[in-house]
This record gives sequence, C-alpha cells and structure tokens, in this order.
Amino acid sequence: MIANKHLPAVLSPNSRIDPNSARFYYTLVRGQCQNSLWVHTQKGMGYTFIDPCMKDLCDWVQSKWNPRKPKRVNMLIYVSRDSFKSTSITQSLPSWALSQNPDLAILTASKTDTNATNFIRVQKNRYEDKEFIKIFGRWENRKAWGESSITIKGRKSWRKEASEQGAGIGTELTSTHWDVIIADDITTKKDMYSKAEREASKKFLQSLYDLADKRKCLIIVIGTCWHADDALENIRKQNPIKIKKGLMPFEIYERAAEIWKNGRWEIQFPFFTRQILDQIRADKADIRDYAANYRLKPRADESQVFTKFHYFDCDMDILKLTLEYIIIFVDPSLKDTAKNDFSAIVAVGKQKIDTNIQYSGRMLCLDADLKRRKPTETISAMVAFYLKMKALGVPIDMYMETNFFQEYMKDEAINQSIQQGVYLPLAGVDQKINKVMRITGMEKYSTSGQLLFRKKSQQGEGYREMMDQFENFPLKDYHDDGPDACQGAVDVITAGSNMSIDIIEV
Repeated sequence: MIANKHLPAVLSPNSRIDPNSARFYYTLVRGQCQNSLWVHTQKGMGYTFIDPCMKDLCDWVQSKWNPRKPKRVNMLIYVSRDSFKSTSITQSLPSWALSQNPDLAILTASKTDTNATNFIRVQKNRYEDKEFIKIFGRWENRKAWGESSITIKGRKSWRKEASEQGAGIGTELTSTHWDVIIADDITTKKDMYSKAEREASKKFLQSLYDLADKRKCLIIVIGTCWHADDALENIRKQNPIKIKKGLMPFEIYERAAEIWKNGRWEIQFPFFTRQILDQIRADKADIRDYAANYRLKPRADESQVFTKFHYFDCDMDILKLTLEYIIIFVDPSLKDTAKNDFSAIVAVGKQKIDTNIQYSGRMLCLDADLKRRKPTETISAMVAFYLKMKALGVPIDMYMETNFFQEYMKDEAINQSIQQGVYLPLAGVDQKINKVMRITGMEKYSTSGQLLFRKKSQQGEGYREMMDQFENFPLKDYHDDGPDACQGAVDVITAGSNMSIDIIEV
C-alpha cells in the first residue's frame, strides 16, 4: 500500500497511458483515503461539496480511533445543524473503516427506522458507483445486500453481524455485538415537547450500549440537542461524574453555529453568515428550536419565559393616526460596567380603542435603541430618539430608571437637552421590585397578543438585540436591558389603562 503521497499532477483517471498506470493512480487514491478520513469523505465518498472547515472534525475522530487497531472509545459529536456533520461522519466513516478492516461490524442507529435505512441506502449506492469500485474494488455481495443490512464482499471472517446495519427504535438486535455503533439523530423535535419521547430516546441509547463489544467498540453519538433533559444533554451532564468515578467518559467535540463571546454572537462556521443565521432564526416557529440546534443551548420548558410573540406591520404613516400616546422608557444600565451592559431606549405606543382601526387598544413596541455607550453618548441618543418619536405628532411621556446614581444622569440629561434646544419630558422611576419578577410579569401581555412587536423584517439592529434578550431571558449569560426598558414602558401604560388580558389572534 502506498501511503502519505500526493497524486502526481500528470496522472488522472483519464490519462492516455497503459492500464497499469491507471491502476497505480487508483492505488494512490485508495492509500490517501485510508490515511485520512477527510480525504476519504472527499474522494472516496465523493462529498466534494463539504466545506474544508469540517476537516477539523474528521481529523479529530481519526486521532481518537484507528480501524486497524480498534479500541473502546466513546465520542459525542455535538455540532450545529446544517453543518454536514452526518455526511462527514455517519455516511463516510463506515466505508473508511471497512476499507482498512473489512471484518468490522458497524451499526448505524437513528430514532426511526426510515432514517437509519436511508443512511445505509446512500452508502450502498456509493459502493455500487463505478468510481468507488475503481478505488476500493467491488464490495457488492448479492447474498447479503439488503435495504437495511449489507455485508461486503471482502470480509474474511464469518460472523452473524452484518458489515453495516441500520436500526431504529423497535429493531430486534439481541445477541449481536458491534465493533462500531453510530447513533445519529437519536433525539428529534418531539423530544423538545414530550417527556415520554425523551425517555424513549434515552432508553434506546442505553440499549445500544448493551450491544457494544465491551473490549473494542467505538460508540459515536452525533447530532444536536432539543431539550435540557434529552439524551445528548444527559451525556454531557453525566460526563464529569464518570470522570470523577474513574469510568469511561465521552470524548466530546462541540461546535455551535454561533457562540456568545466578548458581548456578542460570533459565527463559528465560514459557510454561515449573519444574514443566513438571522433568516434561519426568523423561520423557526419555536425560538427554543434555534437556541438548541444552532447555539447548542437547549432549555427546559420551565426555564424559558417568552416563547410566543405577536407581530404588527410598522407603517408609521398609518400608525401615527391611530396611536393614543407613546411612552419612552430608558434603562441607562450604569450599574454594572463589568458586564458591559447595554443602555436601552424603548418606545411603546398605546393604540386608541376603536373597532375601525387595526390593533385596537393594544400596546405596540414601536422602536428600540440598544447599544453599549458612555453616559454622554446615552444622553445624545435619548435626545435623538425623542425627536424621532416626536416627529409622529403623538403625545409622548418619557421615563428613566433612576435607581442609585442614575438620578443624577436623569437631571444631566434634562440639562443637556435644554442646551441643545430640546426639552425632554423626562421623569424618574425608582424600581423597587426584583427585575426578573418585573420582566417575567410582562409575559402575559406578549403571549396573549396585548403587546405586539415589529415584524422581523422591520426590526433594526437595536430592536433585534432586544428581541434576542427576550428570547434568552432569564439565562444568566445574557443581558436583559432591552426587556427591562420595555417592561418599564408597559408598566406605565398598564397602570393607567387597567388592561384586561384576553387572548388575541394576530
């Protein structure tokens, strides 16, 4: 076997030279594929569309396990959805391993039989491809070449386990012992909503452990999470305990589409852009879906306060004729500079009660300006924001949270605005109720449709930041300045209008 060599530039499959040279070419390709899971993914399986950044994952798996000298290893591959992780590992690793050790028995498991069978079907189609045959020879074994189970032609030893088999919940697999078990998409969206589904996933995963060859089995659990108590998250939580007890832990490879770093979301894959991720997030019916599958931050039902939002079409030329008044609320957020908090300015409008107008009697979150800035910049932003709202010709009241030394900032804001020829109708509010309790109390208005938000396509940068904070409230790693300011405005409106809470379809 020729290994660790680059293909000569003069050689190609179409080279007009004798057959011996063509065989030499494919021998080189086979050696390259066997020496690198990543090269095998590209050339052996033909997945040239996968981004080169996934080489890191392939190299990581290869560094932990050698098919020629299999050993007992547990792996958790916890990677964002839409990253081709299944293509790189679930679809490619079996043939890469079998090309070096044809006696291996590999089980590919998924929550449903259909998914598991599809993995085998795609691989089998590739094994029948002419290019694959030129590289690795003919694997098709007509005596054992089924829909969900195949045994390759090159196997030397007899064993009851197939070379590859697919399995879902309910598949009968007793008295079998596998060298490789790949559990892909053991959890599904049903796990997010149903405790019974989560328990079924955990039970199925446990049954797979029982089928592993205890001396040398590679177990790979691959996918994304759906719930804070699903099977994948359970592996992550139990890992430190296993290490402490001296038990075999999982080697974990984790890569989210974006991570919270230095006060902002940083994208972790070159093929994702801010626009693409924002669109994916906007398309999700349940915001927990995006948080779990792209940020790898699953949540329990009870840990998320704001799960449903209603939206309005923000045409200011029309709305200014129907608004009764506007409340602007400012949270200057000077209390914790170590957290690099946002200063938040939010405007909420109260619609007139009139059956002839849209959104009658409801509260509309008209605009939001969230940014990290110095106190002087915050004052300038307050003036600019007030003038923008004033241009609508609707009565405005303006409030600022004045806990601690923020009272001084309120007075300074009024003085500086006067120097600019603008008088801010600014009053201070001393918040005495716990912030989490205050913001949580607003959930009834957003869920019922009494408080509406701008359509996602009409949200500016500051507004989107506020919505992001709503979605992640009250997780400790996130800011809550936007929801805090919005709550202040809503509190002023509801205190003066005695709004009833009725479910409204928007």
